[in-house]
Amino acid sequence: LNVSATFSVPAGTYPITISGTSGDGQTRSAPAPLSISVTSNPTFPLTSTPASLGTAKPGSPPLSATIIAQSQDGYPTTTSGIVNFSCSSTGGLAANACSLSPTSVTLTSGSSASTTLTVNTTGATAGNNSVTVTGTDSQDASNTQSVAVPFSIVDYSVTGPQTAATVVPG
Repeated sequence: LNVSATFSVPAGTYPITISGTSGDGQTRSAPAPLSISVTSNPTFPLTSTPASLGTAKPGSPPLSATIIAQSQDGYPTTTSGIVNFSCSSTGGLAANACSLSPTSVTLTSGSSASTTLTVNTTGATAGNNSVTVTGTDSQDASNTQSVAVPFSIVDYSVTGPQTAATVVPG
C-alpha cells in the first residue's frame, strides 16, 4: 500500500478507507484502523543546471553550472532563510578546484535563489570526477542539502577519419 500527499495537503492526521475489488467485480471498502500523518519538511532542495558538466581537458577553460536552491514546505519557518554554500571535489582535481559565487543566498517561502559553481581543471588528472555542492541553513546546521555534479577529464583526443588498415604478413 503506497500513500502519498501533494504539497498542497496541510499537515494533519487523515483517516484511510481501503477499497478492493473481488474476482467477481464487486467493490468492497471499509475504514481501516489506521491513519496517516502528513507533516511538513521545510527545506531547500538543490538542483544543478546543467546536471553534468560534460567532458574537459586539463587546463581547459573553467566549467560552470548554476546551482538552484528552492524553498520547499514553507521554508524558512523559524530561521532567517540564509543558505551558506560550500563545494568539494572527488577524483583527480586539486583541493581548491571548485568555487561558488555568491557563497550564500537568502530564501523566502516559495522562492528560489542561485549560485554559480565554477570548476578549474588546471592540473586535473584524467578520469571521472564529481563536485558536490552543499547548502546549509545558517541557523540550523542539521538542515543541509547537497547536489553532486559529475564530469570527466580526458587527457587526449583522437580526431580525423577512421579507416581500416590491412596488414599483410611477410
